[in-house]
Amino acid sequence: MIAVAMVIDYIIIQTSDVLGFTLPNTMLSLLVTVWYLLNEALSITENAGRMGAPVPGWLMKYIAALKSKIDSNRENGDSKA
Repeated sequence: MIAVAMVIDYIIIQTSDVLGFTLPNTMLSLLVTVWYLLNEALSITENAGRMGAPVPGWLMKYIAALKSKIDSNRENGDSKA
């Protein structure tokens, strides 16, 4: 997915040059990369807590709230989760 986002960034940059205007660096690939990193960090933290590793309470509350928000957005049909 990151490679696809990089290709899309490249296409946007090339297309804007052909059309005669310049865009600032497109950031789709950066956003996709950050999303995957955050998703994996949350998953690792959650799984570590399930295995009994000491995880700060505030972090577990934040993860639960974030998952709850994502799940509620999916149930409502909102794809911006």
